[in-house]
Amino acid sequence: MISKSAANAIDLDNERVLSLGQAARYVSDKFPERRGGRPLNLSTVHRWVGRGVKGIRLEVIQVGGTRTTTIEAIHRFFERLAGREPAAVVARPSISQNRRVAAAEKSLEQAGI
Repeated sequence: MISKSAANAIDLDNERVLSLGQAARYVSDKFPERRGGRPLNLSTVHRWVGRGVKGIRLEVIQVGGTRTTTIEAIHRFFERLAGREPAAVVARPSISQNRRVAAAEKSLEQAGI
């Protein structure tokens, strides 16, 4: 059995796996009234996985060369956004933040601090 961790709470033994494209269609089917009935774009799901929303990211697992999620992970994502479940995933620092930190550390090192 696959164990759960704080960074990846997907349980393959008990959850229904979807590709990210299937996840976009699943959300579109569940919420057809959103944005005038237009389907959820796949890029939106990729954004939920990468940047997240308000520091909350959609859980994914890598299966071969494909990133997948689960129906249950989508439900947890929306529950966290609604504030009904504590967020288990913290947003990663952006690339620009990492570059600024690296530049500051280099400046301190050059100054002998």
